[in-house]
Amino acid sequence: RDIVFTPERKEWRARHMLYDIAWLVPSVTEVSIVEQGIQTVGFNMPRIAITEPLLRSSQPAYWLVHEFLKNYVRPVCIPLRHYDFQPERTNKIEEWRKIVEWLKQRGYTPISVQDTDCTLVGKKIDIGAIDYPAASMSPDLRLALYEQCYTSLILNQGPGALALLGDAPCFIIYEFHEHLDSCKRTYFEKSKLTPDDDWGDGKRIVWCEDKAEQIIAAVEPHLAMKEAA
Repeated sequence: RDIVFTPERKEWRARHMLYDIAWLVPSVTEVSIVEQGIQTVGFNMPRIAITEPLLRSSQPAYWLVHEFLKNYVRPVCIPLRHYDFQPERTNKIEEWRKIVEWLKQRGYTPISVQDTDCTLVGKKIDIGAIDYPAASMSPDLRLALYEQCYTSLILNQGPGALALLGDAPCFIIYEFHEHLDSCKRTYFEKSKLTPDDDWGDGKRIVWCEDKAEQIIAAVEPHLAMKEAA
């Protein structure tokens, strides 16, 4: 990614995305952006699953999202990935339209969040869900949405880490792309991102293709158990 992005684009992402995400760690009291630093956790180093939330949305963001959601029944968040870096990881739109219809038929309210890079250039991907544009530009609002939705269905994308590391029920769906380092089976295994790994209550890791029938088959039994609880 550092090779693909221009220095200006990387700087923008640091100032307007990573900076905001750092403030979502409750213990953080100061955030600075420096020109050089040392990466202490290597890309391919083994990791551990985190069972206690590390991130939390701010109170104002939580309230704003609460006001947005209060008229919707059992909202399910579907953040979309649709931009130029590693396009193989982009949501297959027709498949997600099927998932949205399946959710609606079962009494859920699908809420979509556009890819940040799409929003920046005025693009919008329509999957038939209610869109919440503010969350695509604010990690704080995005996390608050994850926290308050019935669950989230998140495919192969960086912002899914907010749900995984926050107090948010979610299905994190990984599709293998063996030619991409971050989407290899071995990478997911090292990162404790397998269906057998425990990331806390209400969180599920799913391995499947980006196809409606496979995603629905993986999600449906867990939603049924949650409804019955």
